[in-house]
Amino acid sequence: MISKLKDNRVDKMLTSKGIVGGDIYYSTISVWIISLSIIILSGIGVFYLFASTIYGYLLIPYLIISYLLNAYKNNSFALFDDKLIIINPNIPFRKVTIINNSEINLITIDKTKSNWSKLFLDFGENYLLIQTKNKLLKFYCS
Repeated sequence: MISKLKDNRVDKMLTSKGIVGGDIYYSTISVWIISLSIIILSGIGVFYLFASTIYGYLLIPYLIISYLLNAYKNNSFALFDDKLIIINPNIPFRKVTIINNSEINLITIDKTKSNWSKLFLDFGENYLLIQTKNKLLKFYCS
C-alpha cells in the first residue's frame, strides 16, 4: 500500500518546470500524516491529550516542530538518463533541485545514527549524500 501512495504536488511541481517522465520516487509525508492521525486517535493520543490539559501550551509547538522536521526531511526524487531531480513539495521548504548526472562524482545512501528526531514522530533517517564537482549536498528521504 505504501508504495502506491503518490504525491500529486510533486507531479505538479515537475510539470510547472516543463519536466515530464522519468522514474519518480515519492516521499513518505503521506505516511507520516496517516501515522500521526492514527496516533492521535489511539490510546497514545488520549494520553497525550490528558497530559496536554496540564501542559496544554506544549501541544501546538510540538505539532509545529514535528511537521517542520518531517516536511524538511521528506524529499521526492525523479531520475532521468541525464539528470537527478530532488523535489521537496512541503511548505515552507518547497524547492526543486536539478543536478546533471555528468556533475555527480559520488552518491552515498546512508542512515543517520541519531534517534533524537523520533521524539517528533520522524520515522526515518535515510539520506542521499551527493558529491558533485563543486559541492557536497545532503537530501533526506525519510
